[in-house]
Amino acid sequence: MAEDGYVCPGERYFRVGTGVWDHSEDSEVMVRSLSWGEGVNGLVDRFRAPHHIPPKASKELEERVIGLKRHYFTFSAKRLKELFSLPLSEGAMYRIWREHKLIKRKKKYQRQRNLREVKRRYKVLEKLEMDTKRLDDIEEMYSAYYSYRLPRYQFTARDVRTGGTWIAYAEEGSLN
Repeated sequence: MAEDGYVCPGERYFRVGTGVWDHSEDSEVMVRSLSWGEGVNGLVDRFRAPHHIPPKASKELEERVIGLKRHYFTFSAKRLKELFSLPLSEGAMYRIWREHKLIKRKKKYQRQRNLREVKRRYKVLEKLEMDTKRLDDIEEMYSAYYSYRLPRYQFTARDVRTGGTWIAYAEEGSLN
C-alpha cells in the first residue's frame, strides 16, 4: 500500500481463514494475490501444480490390463472394464496401452494438396473440362420443352487455368 492510501492492483491482500480481502498491511496473516498488475512476475513465486499426485496403477494391475488387451485386442477399455471388473478408469487403461504401444494413435486428418500451383502452370485454354447435360429429364420442365421447342442438351466448357466458362445449347446430343 502506498503512503497516500492508494492500493495498487498488485498489492491486494487476503486474510487467511476469514475469506476477506484486506488492503491494510498490518493484517496478521496475509497471502499476496496474483492480479494483472503483477504481470508475469506474479507467477514466479506461485507453484500451483498439485502437491500430491495419486499413484498410478500397480504393476500387477498394469500387467493384467496389458495381457487382456493382447488377448482381446478388438475390445475397448469400456468393454474390458465391464467384463473383468477392472478397478481402473478407461482413460488409465488407454494410457497404459499407449505407453506399451498396444494401440496406435489415429492419424491426423491431412489436408488435401493444394492444386493452385498445378493449375497456375497451365497456359490459358491449354486444358478444358467439358460436360454434356440432358435438359429434357427435368420433370417440371418436360412439357415446356415440347411446347416451346426448347433445346434438350446443354454443353459446358470450362478453362482450368482461368475458370472461364462457356455454355452452349443444342437440340441433339452429338455433332453428327
